[in-house]
Amino acid sequence: MSNVIAKPAQHMSFIEFAGEVQITRLFQHGRHWEIFLNGASLGYGDGSQEEALAQVHQREVNNALYANSPDAPDWMEAAMPTPEVLAEYPQIAARFPGVVANGSSKTADPKEIPLSHEQFNAYIEKSFFAMDDCLRQRIAIPSGHAWLRIGQPLRWNMNDPLRSSLSGASLFIGLVPANAQDEHQFSVEIRYFWQRRTLQRPGKAEVFGEDRHRAIVWVEQGRPFAGMQKSLLAQSASFFYADTIAALADEVAAAVNVALANAVETQSEVSAAVV
Repeated sequence: MSNVIAKPAQHMSFIEFAGEVQITRLFQHGRHWEIFLNGASLGYGDGSQEEALAQVHQREVNNALYANSPDAPDWMEAAMPTPEVLAEYPQIAARFPGVVANGSSKTADPKEIPLSHEQFNAYIEKSFFAMDDCLRQRIAIPSGHAWLRIGQPLRWNMNDPLRSSLSGASLFIGLVPANAQDEHQFSVEIRYFWQRRTLQRPGKAEVFGEDRHRAIVWVEQGRPFAGMQKSLLAQSASFFYADTIAALADEVAAAVNVALANAVETQSEVSAAVV
C-alpha cells in the first residue's frame, strides 16, 4: 500500500501539471474539455487542449490563494501554492498580496487583501446575511410584527451587491399584515454597512467602506406617514460601530429591544388605565 501523498495542482508547475492530468474531449456539451487529476475532476476548460489546461491550472492556483484568505468560508481549505508555482503566475499572486506575503494567510488583515469583484460581492453577501441571522436571534419581535423583505437590498443596482450597498443595506421589522390605520404599530429599520475591503481593479486597488462594521437604526411607532410616527430612541436615529458582526448585532439588538419593550409597556399601561 502506497503512502505517497498525491500533489495538488497548485504544487505543480504548469509543465508538470500538463503531464499528470487526464483530459477528456466533450461532445454535445457546453464546454470543450474536462480535466482530471488523481481521478478527481478539476472542472472544465475551453479552446485548445493547451488553453484548457492553462485555464484550469490558473484557476486551481487562484482558488488555493482565496481558500487561504481571511474572507474564505470556513469549509474551504487548500494548501498554499508553492513559491515556484506563484512565480509562474504573478498576475494571480498580485490579487492576494497579503496572503502571499504571510505565506499562510488566514492571519493576514482581510481589509488589506485585494479581492476580485466576484470575491468582493461574495464578502458583502456573506456579511449581510450574517448580520441578518444575528439580529433575528437577538431581537424580540412585538406581537403582530415580523421581519420584512423590502425590495432587493443587495441587487437593486445593476444586480451588483457592491453598487447596491455602498450606502448601506437595510433590514426591516413591521406590522403583518400591513395596516396603515394602526396608530400603535412599530417600524424598525436597521441599515447595515460592511467593514471596508479592497477591490482589485485592472492596474490598481480601490478601497470601499470604513474600518469597522456599522449600522444606523430607526425605531418608530405610529401610522406609516410623514409626521405621524414618533421615534422610540433618544434621537431620530442611532449609530453603532463594532469590529465584528456579532458585536454590532449585540449593540443594535440591545437598543431595539429596550425601545420596543418600553413602548409596549407604556401602551399596556395606557390601555389598562382606559379600561
